[in-house]
Amino acid sequence: MRSSSPWSPAPFIAGRLLQGVGGAAVVACALGLIGHAFPAGPARSRAAAVWGASVGAGTGLGGLVAAGLDPGEGWRTTYWATAAAAVVLAVAAQRVLVESGGRADRRVDVAGILLLAGGISALLAGLVQSRTGWGQLPVVVLLAVGVLLLAAFVPAELRQAAPMIDLRLFRIPGFAAATVGAFVTGATVVGLSSYVPTVLQRGLGESLLTATLLVLVWSAVSTATALGVRFLPGLDGRVLLALALAVCAVGLAGYAVLGVDASGARLLPGLVVLGVGYGAANAALGREAVAHVPAARAGMGSGANNTARYLGAAVGVTLVVLVVGAGSPAGTTEGLLAGWDRAALGGAVVTLLGALLVAVIRPARPT
Repeated sequence: MRSSSPWSPAPFIAGRLLQGVGGAAVVACALGLIGHAFPAGPARSRAAAVWGASVGAGTGLGGLVAAGLDPGEGWRTTYWATAAAAVVLAVAAQRVLVESGGRADRRVDVAGILLLAGGISALLAGLVQSRTGWGQLPVVVLLAVGVLLLAAFVPAELRQAAPMIDLRLFRIPGFAAATVGAFVTGATVVGLSSYVPTVLQRGLGESLLTATLLVLVWSAVSTATALGVRFLPGLDGRVLLALALAVCAVGLAGYAVLGVDASGARLLPGLVVLGVGYGAANAALGREAVAHVPAARAGMGSGANNTARYLGAAVGVTLVVLVVGAGSPAGTTEGLLAGWDRAALGGAVVTLLGALLVAVIRPARPT
């Protein structure tokens, strides 16, 4: 039966895929450009802190702008505005940024890209399908395929003359600590915070504007903290990251306070504490991502760190949806909020474990 709507979702999906490719390219090279433009020391630490502040600010301001531009059916305006901003920034980048001297003849690691993307996609699809039961054949097949592809990714990268990511970098303690911190931050902080508007609207009946403003508090505190951290350039990056993750764990535990009669304001203490931890973590990650790799590999260090963050976010969001959806009695507000509290406490535990892991890794060199 033909749909009465003249619109097809195919262009939208294709556009989102292209947007994802472009966004990945931007975040992959950002820290590499900072590492190239600023020498190791206080100047780079301050620049990395500003980068971390922009990450936090973008989260809150983006949602606020989207809510302001979307008065019901005007969602297309948000995409037009984003496209216009991207064009302006592209022109500015072309005029302002200095070429970092990367190899123009570098071959694309097709095998690495396909194995990593395929493995991650299969694992996430398997996790999503697990809602029908872990013993179902599609779930088992998807998870097995994901594990096999990721296992094949390791030897494939080791054999490459110009790999997407040089796995030997993980022998560097500071690089390993930064990668762990990025993954944990994405999986818990980003994963849970991305679900806050859904819980507020579906569980507590709050408006989109109220949910956006509450997330903006987290974003504003995060931005201010990241900017403040730049005045502490002598603090060891590993110590800062471990402390930041510990603070994030406290903030995530503060998410587990919602009941049927609660209001969104009950999340404010947790959002403020989490903002402090997230801002400090962003500043530390921006510094550590390029501090422990050779200057020529700054782009690779940046890409690996941001890949770990967004891979963690993808896994985290998927797991949060599964845990929240497993609330009992299923399909009720009580179930939704009970599942949310479990997810928040679980995220707090994982984040604290991440802080301990970063702390026990051999101290990174001061930057």
